[in-house]
Amino acid sequence: MLPGEGVSVTMARGNWSTGYMQAAAYATLLTELGYEVSHPAPSNAYIAMAEGEFDFWVTSWFPNHHQFLAGEMPDGTLVSDHLTVLGWEMRTGGPTGSPNE
Repeated sequence: MLPGEGVSVTMARGNWSTGYMQAAAYATLLTELGYEVSHPAPSNAYIAMAEGEFDFWVTSWFPNHHQFLAGEMPDGTLVSDHLTVLGWEMRTGGPTGSPNE
């Protein structure tokens, strides 16, 4: 039995060209682990994930995207109250990334 067998996940994806490769790589890896992965591309991934529309995405650029986590939801909570940032793919891969972020 594979770890993701019988589990469906909905993956958000960035709409910029460099985001497609990352999303495809992760989707392939998760599929090989048995997960069923879908690929919609939202207009605002962080709010959509906070509302439960998507389970995850792999194209965050921190520290640039910290501003989106600080956004306010309709109920007054912050987007970050509903999401968890897990790990790094490339810790300093973004053009304004910092090794200390």
